Amino acid sequence: MPCSTAFAAEDGPECFSQYTKTNVCDYARSAQAAVAPTLPMKASANLTIVSVAVAGPRLVYVAAMSSSAAEAEATAAARGITMQNWAAQVEDYTRNSVCSMEALAAFVGLGGEVQYFYKGADGRVLFSPLVGRNDCLKRR
Repeated sequence: MPCSTAFAAEDGPECFSQYTKTNVCDYARSAQAAVAPTLPMKASANLTIVSVAVAGPRLVYVAAMSSSAAEAEATAAARGITMQNWAAQVEDYTRNSVCSMEALAAFVGLGGEVQYFYKGADGRVLFSPLVGRNDCLKRR
């Protein structure tokens, strides 16, 4: 699964698992290379994963929502919740999704991170949950 050793020579200490010394940045690059050709990918009727990038030991996904920020705020109000409450729900959903996928949970367990940017149809980032090692450890 690891990528080119040219990258490994340039990777900083944040790329290496504290206990196993595994280069998690290599794993992030490999995962990104495997997922990118499959995008865009419809996740639901209202959500499409449009891109994936790597930032050190972090996989960064961008997901496009079908509603604008104003429409999302109106939806939250109609449901009787605040955007902060909705953000907490999205964080829980994202954490549960990442930690229940064996490969992503293993990546996060080694010290990698997974972040999603949920963007409204108007381009505004509505939610940006980050899943790190401690998040998946809590589920065990």
